[in-house]
Formats: sequence, C-alpha cells, structure tokens
Amino acid sequence: MLHASILGAVLYLAAITACTVMVYRYRKSCQPMSGFVWAVLSFLATICMGSILAGVISLLHIPVNIYTMAVIYALLAGITAFLIRREGMVQEYEWEKFDFIVIAAVTVGVAAICIKIFSPQLLYCYYNSDAGLHLKEATAIVRSQKVTNMYFLHLQNAMFIEMVQPFVRIADWYKGYILGDCFFLWVETLFFAAFIRRYARTTASKVFAALLLFCYFLGYPFFSFYYSFEIGRASCRERVWYLV
Repeated sequence: MLHASILGAVLYLAAITACTVMVYRYRKSCQPMSGFVWAVLSFLATICMGSILAGVISLLHIPVNIYTMAVIYALLAGITAFLIRREGMVQEYEWEKFDFIVIAAVTVGVAAICIKIFSPQLLYCYYNSDAGLHLKEATAIVRSQKVTNMYFLHLQNAMFIEMVQPFVRIADWYKGYILGDCFFLWVETLFFAAFIRRYARTTASKVFAALLLFCYFLGYPFFSFYYSFEIGRASCRERVWYLV
C-alpha cells in the first residue's frame, strides 16, 4: 500500500482540473453552447475517461493510485490541448444569471446538509448500510492499488481517501470517503440541473425547473445518500406522483 502525500494530492487535483478545463475548451459545435451544462459534462467526461484508463492499467498490473491517476489526467489534458491547438479554435459558451443562481443554491444547500449530518468534524453518521460497503470497496482500492468489478464510484472515493491520507490517521480514512460522498451528491444534483437546463428558457419554466430540481434532490440523491437506496427510490416515486 502506497501512502499518499500532500504533493500527490496537489498533483492529482491540478491534473484532473487541467483535463476538465481542456475538455471544456475543446470545440464541440460551431454554435455557442451552454457553459453550465458543459462545465458539468466536461467533469463527468474527464472522470469517465480516467476510470476507463484506470481499468486498463490495472489489467496491466500497473498500480492504481493518486500518482498514476494524476499522470493519466495530465496525459489526457495534454492530448486534448494538442487537439485544440491543432484546430486553432476553442468552444464558445453562453452563461446566464440563472446558471450561477442554480450553482450557488445547490452548493449552499448541499454544504449545509452535509455539515448538519456529519458536523464540521466529518463524523460517520449514516443511517444506511450501503455507505459501509462503499467505504470498504474504496479502501480496498487504496490498499490493493487495483480496481475490480463495478469500480467507477469506488475509484473516485478512493482518490478522496488518498487525498486526505497526509492529514488523518488510518482510522480516520472514512473522512475522505465522506468528503467524496458529499462532493458527488453535489455533482449528481448539478447533473440533473444540467439535464433539464435546455427546457428552462422562460421565467415560468425556470421556476418550474428549480422546483423540479428541489423535488428530485429530496426524492433520490438525498434520501439514498442519507437513508438507503430503497427509501430514496420510493420517496422519488412519491414526489413524482404529487407533481402529477
């Protein structure tokens, strides 16, 4: 097992950020596109590419850890930057005030809920048993330096665990998992907002989109995050029924 360092965490964050920015800048259309939608999709595309390549290097018996993932994202960023330079053009985007309001509201809401549940000390306070299984799978990647089975989200959580390693004891690795869980609760909520963004054009449709986003958040991500998958799924059905 390789113990990560502060330098490793910095390199990983710099590499994944650079890759996300390059994917965002890469030209996808001749027409201006939604900056908010593609900010979310660019990050998701980045971690998808990184996860696929993590599976490849794991098959080649190359350790999967924060350092090798930093190299992967740096290479992807470099390749994308080369393609952008070769084409000589970058994608143009449009941002609206509504986009920033959604990002701010989701960020504040998720942060407040996570602090309320876990406290600033990031105490382990889940009601569901899924969290224990996911923590086990994430720490298995950290310890074995390889990925197996359905590893996509476990890999992302493992990277969060490795990023906090320099700051906590082994017994407190779960704090990295909690940070990862909270972060992807935020990402999942923003993804749904990006998914329905194209339909939010008028004032009335934007208000309805905000309401739908709020109901979606309470229906599936939050309840499955805090309680359990089954309760979250049932709650989602109930809120859709009420909307209809």
